[in-house]
Amino acid sequence: MKKIIITAVIAVVLAAAAVLFIIGKNDVVSADVTMDISQVTVDKFSDQDERDIIARIDKENRIADVLSDLDWVDHAVVTVSDSDKDLFVAVVLTVSREPSSDDADEAAYVISRYVENADILITDQNSNVIYPVSE
Repeated sequence: MKKIIITAVIAVVLAAAAVLFIIGKNDVVSADVTMDISQVTVDKFSDQDERDIIARIDKENRIADVLSDLDWVDHAVVTVSDSDKDLFVAVVLTVSREPSSDDADEAAYVISRYVENADILITDQNSNVIYPVSE
């Protein structure tokens, strides 16, 4: 179970690094930094791709905001995979205390309300797995 979780985390990190490398190398994407996600502009993508990217980023930000409202969470970073077949959500929480199993279940429930049928991995700022809880 731990190998699967570690492999999944590594896959997400490598995919993100590859995207950032390609974007930086080809200068494909440009974004205006604003408070409103709807003003993000993406060059050289179709309108559908642009809408999908904006919707995914908006979903990630909404989930992070809700998780940050939990009393034991100081900050949340959420990444939702863009694969249609195997949905995966990776979350890193900065926590103020060690969460209980009920806390972990609550966080996973919040995520599942936004992204249905996804595999969920929640870790804390020290890479300790919060969810799924391994036995």
